[in-house]
Amino acid sequence: MPRHAQLKDKMNMIRFLPVLLLGFLAGCASTPLPEVATHIDRHTGIRTDIIPENLLESRAQPPRELLWLNASRVFKNQADFDYYLEVTYQATEETGYLNITPGPSLVVVADGKEMKFMGNGSLNTRKTRRGLVSEDAIFLAGPAELKDIANAKQVTVKVIGRNGIVERDFAPANFERFKKFVLYFVDAGG
Repeated sequence: MPRHAQLKDKMNMIRFLPVLLLGFLAGCASTPLPEVATHIDRHTGIRTDIIPENLLESRAQPPRELLWLNASRVFKNQADFDYYLEVTYQATEETGYLNITPGPSLVVVADGKEMKFMGNGSLNTRKTRRGLVSEDAIFLAGPAELKDIANAKQVTVKVIGRNGIVERDFAPANFERFKKFVLYFVDAGG
């Protein structure tokens, strides 16, 4: 098979991967994937609240890569917690890793206000599976920053790596998820 045909097949696979994943999860569960979720570790009892699978849509069709931006509240104990923004990047092996760098490698512009988030990069999270590469990076965030993102009219997300920058804009579904997360886990505090 010619190289361009192989690349086209892999890009089609990437485009439909989130749909297949959601279809699989819907088939295995009696309820759809929640827009916000809570997980309690059965060994430690520590709670994590998260926006799962918050895919940021690409203007390019088919997309060159996929990018998710999730928010989470991770408890240290029963009373203390931290907020995080979690980035997941995925592409074909040919496109390769973004190699998300340590430091201020996540930039969110909410209604013109630029917010830079610090993280450790993606070095220990890179994976290759079935012709796809993926990597994750976690960034400490404050409640005011999460509120700014949720209440903005326009949000642009930039993820900086050694191999380039990936930029995405929020769609209505992304705003809705962030607003619910802030309502349930930042404003309510519980």
